Amino acid sequence: MRHLIHIATALLLSALAASCSGNGSTGNGGEAISEADSAYYRMGRNDATMLLQQCHTTNDVRDRLLEIRARETDLRLRHGDPSAQAFIQGFTAAIKESGDTLAHTLF
Repeated sequence: MRHLIHIATALLLSALAASCSGNGSTGNGGEAISEADSAYYRMGRNDATMLLQQCHTTNDVRDRLLEIRARETDLRLRHGDPSAQAFIQGFTAAIKESGDTLAHTLF
């Protein structure tokens, strides 16, 4: 059962990482984020930081990643693709910068 949780988490994280390949916005990867979308980028970074600080079990991480995905979808529907992309880029950048095991698992 625990193995299935790890597989499900890895698949969810892979889907999250795949959604980060983008439309030309920028974070630390060199692409440019518009000034209007920089708040969404910072929101993504903040959410990643909170995940790393508060989630200590696989279930906590999985639940938080589902919340992140839901927030991305909400942003995409309410504010458009560039805003959602900026959010995910911020999230991804912060996870990668952490050097955490989660970053190695995801990316």
